[in-house]
Amino acid sequence: MSDCRARTRVIGRSPARWESEPGLNLTFSVLLDFSESPLPLEASDSILLTEIATFAIRRFLTDENIDSRIKLPNDIYVGGRKICGILIENKLSGRMVARSIIGAGLNLNQTSFPPELPNPVSAAMLTGRKYDTDTALRCLETNFREAWILACSMEGREILKESFVSAIGINGNEESR
Repeated sequence: MSDCRARTRVIGRSPARWESEPGLNLTFSVLLDFSESPLPLEASDSILLTEIATFAIRRFLTDENIDSRIKLPNDIYVGGRKICGILIENKLSGRMVARSIIGAGLNLNQTSFPPELPNPVSAAMLTGRKYDTDTALRCLETNFREAWILACSMEGREILKESFVSAIGINGNEESR
């Protein structure tokens, strides 16, 4: 995992953007190499990558007593407010995913956001605690490793899928589909 906490702005694929004050939040990337996986991944099944990311990040939030939901296609919300955005890029080899980079921006300690951002929230705003970014990043790394282990077996992939489906919200609301 690489940590880019000094970055002040991450631009997504749409006109929307994610902003972060240096040192307060986490922006990080995770590389998954399916060429070394005992279970390959077809590009048509690449929803697994979102399942891996949301499993790891939501596990961190759950451990902090933060109940989150997934807003399709790539955000994590708490009470209708965005706490995390996820972007995924893949390198394909024919019909198979060879490698993936999962990038995420997690609002951790920031409590003031630009007014043009419609609905941001941070873990600190929700819990009243300040988070050590290095400790949080290590926890996320552990969670991603666990999700990767699950992704390497059919049984584990079912666990990831069930976790994902049960956490999908409607437009980021707490209701599930």
